[in-house]
Order: sequence, then structure tokens, then C-alpha cells
Amino acid sequence: MHCEGHGQRWQLEFQLREHAADDASDADGGSAGSDAATEPALPARLPDALEKIDRIFGSRALQVDAKEVRQLRGQLEHLLGSRERWATPVLRRLFDALMERAKGRRRSAEHERTWMNLAGYCLRPGFGHTLDEWRIEQLWAIFETGVQHHKDNQVCAEWWTLWRRVSGRPAANCTTAPPGRFRLQPAGRRPANADAVPSPWSTAAKRDMLRLGASLERIPSAYKAEIGNWMVGEMPKAKSLAVQTRYLWALGRVGCAQAIPRQRA
Repeated sequence: MHCEGHGQRWQLEFQLREHAADDASDADGGSAGSDAATEPALPARLPDALEKIDRIFGSRALQVDAKEVRQLRGQLEHLLGSRERWATPVLRRLFDALMERAKGRRRSAEHERTWMNLAGYCLRPGFGHTLDEWRIEQLWAIFETGVQHHKDNQVCAEWWTLWRRVSGRPAANCTTAPPGRFRLQPAGRRPANADAVPSPWSTAAKRDMLRLGASLERIPSAYKAEIGNWMVGEMPKAKSLAVQTRYLWALGRVGCAQAIPRQRA
């Protein structure tokens, strides 16, 4: 299956077998399985790209200024080509390198913004390649710690964008419901890490939080009703037609998307 447009053609890559692929690998005595033979060769400069990530987020104390952090994505594209052309295996290798150095994201607001932007892009949509389920579990662990620079509006916006990008898997949909729900709870019921979790109330962050809520299709109906009721309550507070339109769009997505029943404990 391919996607064609503007005179270009890309092969669409799907790896939906997951455990079956792992089992096949074990049955072959630890071989990479048949998928490895069909995967495109990794770019020759991928090791250089991984070194760039290590320079910015690695454990070594390097003198890296804010400008260099902001330019990381451009440097990766210089080494690997336009990011729209990065194949799935390349994206996951980059994500794994970022995840191994996740603690480095806390060094500055620039580090945190860049890390979340790249991590979400490299793992989107949260499924489709071997070990993606495990990667989602590893990424979800950082939700409990929240962000370091929660007063930075762009950091907050990137936080919600990160979860929206990786919430494509049905299981991830159920898992990522809390980021959209914790603000709906009364103040006395907010989780212990509420101060560390980015506030959605800046304009940019609220927009991205709404897009996350609208993208969670396979969550329990009760959660969808809660999110929808919150949106209805917020719309009268909107100070412009553009903001009201944004809420209406998100509400329409929440209302029409497929829901799954709440499972019994």
C-alpha cells in the first residue's frame, strides 16, 4: 500500500503483529524474523544523529546553549533528510535514544520543549512497529512526574501535543484519558502531582488539550460524557468566536467518535 501526492510516492508501513512477530523471532532461534529483510536500510548518518541527541540530553555535563538545543531538529534533518521522509525504523531508533535520556529534558525549558516535540513525533501514532506497546508504557511513566518548567506556556502546549500524537492505539486511548480528565475533577480530588502536570489554561496549551480530548476515540463512554460536559460548560466563558468554534469542533469530535463501555473491575 502506498500514498501518492505531488508527484511523490511513499510506501505505508504497518507492523500490527507485535507479539506474533516476537514469537516468530524466538522460533527462528533469535533471528530478526522476516520483517527485518523487508525493512529499509537505516541511514548511514543515523549514528551521527544519535550522537546529536546524546550531546543535548545525555548524562555528560556539556556546555550546550539554548540556541543549539532549539536547532536539534534542524540538525537531525540535515543528517537524515526531511523528517517527513524518516522511515518508521528510523523514527523508533530516535525515540529510543530520546527515551534513554529522558532525564536530560529537565535541564531547561528549551530542553523540555525540544524533547517532548521530538519524542511525540518519533513515536506517533503509538503503534505500528515492533515493541511500540512497550515504548508507550515507558513514555507513560513520565506522566506521573509531569514537567519541570510548568510555567512556560510552550512547554505546556508541547505536553498535550505529545500525548495527542501517541494516543492512536486503542489501549493508549484508554491510558491517556487522565491527562484530559484531571482538570475536570474538583480541586480536592486532584492528584498529588497536579502541580507538576502542566496547566492547560494558557491559550496555546488549552488549544492542544482540546485537540487531545477530541482525539481520544476509544475511551469509556462515561469519560467521553465527562469531557463533553466540561466543554459545554467552558464554551460560555469563551471571549471570542474563534475560541467558541474551537470548543464546538472538539465537542463534535467527542460526540461522534467511537466509545467503548466502561469495563467492570
